[in-house]
Amino acid sequence: MSEKASKGRKPVRPGTPVPPAGAATSPAADEEKPVEEQGAVASDGAATGGAFGEAAPDFNDYGGKPKKRHRVLKVAAIVLVVWLAFTGVRFFIEFGPFRQQAAQLSMGDAYSDNLSPDKYDLQTPQRDLEPDHEFDFELDDGVDLGLENIGDEATGDYQIADATGSARVFADGALTEEIPIQVTQVNDDGKNELQVEPTFVTCRDKSKGYDDVDGDDVFHKDTLKGAWGRWYGFGGYYLVRYIGSNGKKLKKPQVTYFTVKDDVNAPENQLAAPQNLQFAVQDDGGLGISWDKVDGAKKYKVYMKTVDPTVSDPSQGVELSLLATTTDTKINTLDYDPESKDSQQRAAADAAKWGDAGASNYHQNYQFDDLVIGDDEDAIYYNRDKAKQGAQGLEVSYAPTKDKVKATSITVVAVGDGSDDQQSPFQFKSINNLLSQIPVKDAINVNSDWAQQAPDSRADPKAYLAHRLITYVTMADGTAASIVNDIDVSKMTSTDSTMIEGTDENDPSTWSKRAYTRLEIPYKVRNTLITSTFTLDGTNWPGGADEIKKAADEQLQAMAKANPAVGSPQRANFDNDVDWAAIQKSAKAVSEPADVPYPVSGSSDYVKFVASNIMAGNMYLDITKYATQAGAPDITDVVEEACAQNPMTMVWPGGMSVNERTEGDKVTVALYINGLNAEGEDNDIPALNKKREETYKVIKQIVADAVQDGMSDAEKVKALDAALANRLSYDWDSYYLNSGQGDKADVDPMDIWKHRGYAAYELLDDNRVVCSGYAAIFKACADEAGVKSLYVTGTVPPRPGSNNNGHAWNLVNVDGTWKVVDVTWDDTDRGDNQSDGQYLMLDQKDPKLDGRVYDKDALLDSVVEDYVDPSRLAA
Repeated sequence: MSEKASKGRKPVRPGTPVPPAGAATSPAADEEKPVEEQGAVASDGAATGGAFGEAAPDFNDYGGKPKKRHRVLKVAAIVLVVWLAFTGVRFFIEFGPFRQQAAQLSMGDAYSDNLSPDKYDLQTPQRDLEPDHEFDFELDDGVDLGLENIGDEATGDYQIADATGSARVFADGALTEEIPIQVTQVNDDGKNELQVEPTFVTCRDKSKGYDDVDGDDVFHKDTLKGAWGRWYGFGGYYLVRYIGSNGKKLKKPQVTYFTVKDDVNAPENQLAAPQNLQFAVQDDGGLGISWDKVDGAKKYKVYMKTVDPTVSDPSQGVELSLLATTTDTKINTLDYDPESKDSQQRAAADAAKWGDAGASNYHQNYQFDDLVIGDDEDAIYYNRDKAKQGAQGLEVSYAPTKDKVKATSITVVAVGDGSDDQQSPFQFKSINNLLSQIPVKDAINVNSDWAQQAPDSRADPKAYLAHRLITYVTMADGTAASIVNDIDVSKMTSTDSTMIEGTDENDPSTWSKRAYTRLEIPYKVRNTLITSTFTLDGTNWPGGADEIKKAADEQLQAMAKANPAVGSPQRANFDNDVDWAAIQKSAKAVSEPADVPYPVSGSSDYVKFVASNIMAGNMYLDITKYATQAGAPDITDVVEEACAQNPMTMVWPGGMSVNERTEGDKVTVALYINGLNAEGEDNDIPALNKKREETYKVIKQIVADAVQDGMSDAEKVKALDAALANRLSYDWDSYYLNSGQGDKADVDPMDIWKHRGYAAYELLDDNRVVCSGYAAIFKACADEAGVKSLYVTGTVPPRPGSNNNGHAWNLVNVDGTWKVVDVTWDDTDRGDNQSDGQYLMLDQKDPKLDGRVYDKDALLDSVVEDYVDPSRLAA
């Protein structure tokens, strides 16, 4: 272990890749403005000149010399500074790593015209520092930079803090290409210092798939034994300090150019950067990358860098990955994509098993599958449908802008046959302009609706065929593009079948059955690996495959004549009559708990905040206050407990769609109820609130009738158990319909959506419920009666007449102990209006409960063992 690691320095969280800053070569007109004083504190800083108003430090005094490490008292803030991944940054501006060696540097050579002495305090360049050199700057006694403490060395409980306001490091004189660093304030043994050093960097090797955990040592840190991080890959660096020794903002940021030993510009390591880097989307949809051969190169490594500019914590905003390692001077990224290969192999196996008409492949280019920030256009299409039904806060507007698509760039690094350090410098080049042409996956929501819009196949078979010659595909930039299908009638299959037809889909009396020949037509989405099938009615195509092929060719020719670009991906255009951008902008997230007339239960304030707002009908929430706290539970876990422990949400566990979104410092969640009831009032908030009010009145009446003044908690539980067994009956129809045994039900299986029995609102209907309904109503009554109770779920040995072991029941706190109450099983024969009390306030280890296992679905994972005997928990 390195000295730094042994002193409690914590590496970036596992799975949080951090890229090196790259230097791109593009026209100077695209250059970004230098970064000035970002994140600095006050404005009355030290005077210009040397360090913190003093003489400039001799950085070589620190380079490579062993020094005593100080115990971290205030912070170590991991700063994985975000690179601005846009083209237009000249590599090192007017000072490249091979233009001059550091030993020959002058002030003019090191600092470009971008760094005017009028705006920056330019320090003497420093050369040949150690590769893991740490810069230490003295702070005045009592100065506390206020950097967030990132953890306890004893427990290893670390938090990430952003310290970019103190110091930053760049690879170019325009100060646009940032380098990942670690900034630490230490205060010990009478010293108060700000320390700046290279940080730990992770780079996942995507050519090995998502299971790769070792990654690629992109900064060659491992060649330095015991090193925490390393300055590497750019030949020269610009350290910018924004605060003085007094902790105040400097009037002019202090900039020091430095180089290190054994970097890519060292004589023994020098290799020229590959020239003529070109990108082009290939016929199979993969990204083709080519470059010129480099003399002395043994192999080439292709890296991709992505930057999410909306994330305030840089450690979460930047990723670096290795796409390929090759000895050639060109690649197709699909050849280095194991997930795409697996997807193709599965389709081939399906074809071998069921024939070509049964083979489908819906996904490719997995390396480019996570470039969209938030929902892609296909998800937006689904969200819009939900918004029309009353859902709040969902993303309903999409455009492939900078805040929606990660800045994505690629570099090719030449690697020599000498030492591990012999390679060319990083020079990243943007590919964002190509992302709209890279196919990723079937746009399932758009295609589903597109199929529903097809013309009548009997009235106009050719128009129907033309409709099915289009598939929508989600591209790497998140847009849904229409692409033509190339059919293969030689692999068409034919089977005799029947279909139901009618003039009114809601009136069975108009329905009739008709025999027909079902034709399965395999197709491949043009210039992709995406394949599937569509069906035709053979009755309409007496000429068979030849007639279909001729008609398809004619339809494609007609499409091309009407729109010459029809063979290329074209972005879908939906709902132009609705100003979705305005709708999304008008959505206001609730950030405070709601005042509701119902009891609010939860194991944390986070759960109670969510629960109270659901019961108030607020489905778009600002959860920043809770979600950003250390150790915050996953929002899905929070929502599940909020619904399970608060019956007046009227949502059974698992019945809520959860859409979390992070934009800058703000975290929001949009909730949508799925399958609440037969009336379709899922997200009709006024109707749902009315149903809550009516249900709560019934709950209060049940409690008032059953519970008498002066009763103990145990007596209240017994009274409620008896009252509910008397009022409720088990809904076998619901059980059969929802467990795949519809043939046993006494109702039409097509009416499954009318039979739930899950929640408290059944008190307004026929009082027929399944176990979750019993447990939810008991929980509501116990809350009203002032008895501490929980709704819990798990598995039990199947009961007579049941082949399902999923179950819901309750725990009640009686005399300080959490005991079991199972009203479902207490309802003798499930419907004779009596309770036999056999499952009333049992110890969790009672032999009657053997085989009963608790899951964690109804409570936060972190608190389950506070209520449930650990020996009864599922493994």
